[in-house]
Amino acid sequence: MTDKTTVTPIATESDDALYCHYQGQTERQPALLCLDLETGELSAHYSSIIGSGQSMRAFYGRDIEWEIPPLRMAPLADLMRKVTPACQAILDSATVDWDGSNRVGRLSYVAREAAEDVYGTVEGLQPEPYEVYEPWAACDYYEPVSDVLAELGLTAYSTDAEIESEAKRAVEDAEVVLDQDDVESYLRQLRDDERYELDVTAEGEELEGAREDAINHFDFAQAMLIDRAIDGDEEALESVMCQLCRYAILDAQDMVTEIVLLHCDTDDSALRALYPDTTPDRIVALPFGDVGDRVSVDVDGVATVVDDED
Repeated sequence: MTDKTTVTPIATESDDALYCHYQGQTERQPALLCLDLETGELSAHYSSIIGSGQSMRAFYGRDIEWEIPPLRMAPLADLMRKVTPACQAILDSATVDWDGSNRVGRLSYVAREAAEDVYGTVEGLQPEPYEVYEPWAACDYYEPVSDVLAELGLTAYSTDAEIESEAKRAVEDAEVVLDQDDVESYLRQLRDDERYELDVTAEGEELEGAREDAINHFDFAQAMLIDRAIDGDEEALESVMCQLCRYAILDAQDMVTEIVLLHCDTDDSALRALYPDTTPDRIVALPFGDVGDRVSVDVDGVATVVDDED
C-alpha cells in the first residue's frame, strides 16, 4: 500500500506524446492514463501493444489504466489534477501482495468505487479540437473545397517542390493537426489525376481531328477505326497510332501551340491547307511532346522537345 500519489507530467513533455499511429494499422494506439499502485505515480502514455492486449503490470493489477483521448500537455495536466483525489483514495485502500508467483494488485470496495469515479471523469471528457493531438487525414481536411488544386494555386503541372512547399504551409497554418507527408501525398495524387485527365482529353481531341481528316478524305474505314479508339478500344488505338503522324504548330518562340494527328500518307500540302495563315516552317513533325513544350527543329523538319534550362 502507498500513501501518496505523485502526479507527474508525461515523460516526453510534448503535445504529441500520447499520439502514435503505427504504419499499416487503421487506428492509432490507445492513449492511457495510468496509476501505479506500487509507486503512486500517475502518468500517461500510449499503448505499444497492437490489438486488445494489455501490459503485464495491468494484467496483474499493479497498474490501473483508463483510456483517454491523446490530450496535449495542458489539458492532460488539468485531467491529472481533477482525478488526483480519487487516485489517492484508490492508493489508500489498495494493496499489492505476493500470490506465490506474482505481485498482484487488489482493490477494496472503496478503491473500486474511486476507480469508477476516475472512469466517470475520463468518460465525461469533451475536449476541444485544439486540446487533442490527432492529425486529420488530408482528404478530410480538404473535403469542403470543390477544386483543391485551383484553391491552392497549383496545377496539373506543378512540381513536387511546389507541392512540398504548399504542404508545409498548410501544416503551419491549419488550426488542426496535419501530417505533412500525408498532405504531400494527397496533393500529388490530385495533381497526377488531373494531369492524366488532361492528357486523355488532349489525346481525344487529337483523335477527333484525325477522324475528321479521314472523313474529308473519304477514308471511312479509318474513321470507324478512330471511333473505336476514341471509345477506349486499346487495340484500335494502337492500330490508329501506328498509322498517324503527329504534327505541331509552333509560335515564333518555337513553343507548341497545337498538335494535329494526320494519316502518315497525308501530303504535307493538305496540312498546310488546314493552316493557310501559318508559314511552312512553323508546321513540323513532332513524334513526342505536348502543347506548351519548347522544341528544336532539325534540317528534316522534325521537332524535339528541349529543356528550358538547356
